[in-house]
Amino acid sequence: MTVTELLASIMAAYPGATSEALKTFVPVFHARLRKHEGEALDAAATEVLGTFRPKFGQPFPICADFEAHLPAAGLHSALASMGPALDMANHRRRKNA
Repeated sequence: MTVTELLASIMAAYPGATSEALKTFVPVFHARLRKHEGEALDAAATEVLGTFRPKFGQPFPICADFEAHLPAAGLHSALASMGPALDMANHRRRKNA
């Protein structure tokens, strides 16, 4: 699934997702979800469109709804750049000494 196909699905499924309402969100969807196009975005769309219930303040799903069901690509690299893990056993031993 592409972002363009996702946006078309959202417009078809939710009456509040008019072209005027989505005008602000279209570039955001492309910027944040383009790297997930394909099977991952299709699976996320199935989850979100199958469970999302429109509310007065949010008449259609937004990027965050889909991102919650996508793999966190940057998570592992961010954790790796944090440095070595804390050595809690040695820390406790030094603190108690």
